[in-house]
Amino acid sequence: MSNAPIKTQVEIVKEHLMTGATISKWESYERYQITCLAQRIHDLRDKGLVIQSEMVKQNKKWFALYWLDEQTLLESELSNSEVN
Repeated sequence: MSNAPIKTQVEIVKEHLMTGATISKWESYERYQITCLAQRIHDLRDKGLVIQSEMVKQNKKWFALYWLDEQTLLESELSNSEVN
């Protein structure tokens, strides 16, 4: 048994975005079994994280794609390096 703390959906989505990757509703479900990505994005935005989004059409279906801009990633990297 692992003693590692269980991560919340908000933490999982934030960690994914902090890698510089995009995420969509389908990917959040496929990778993490998170069905309510829009709510988790809302929660992160409420906490002050600046998340970009765009509506994308693929196979005649529309969906939102979310990502962090380079400035947000850079600021996060800098604040992490200051702590270490």
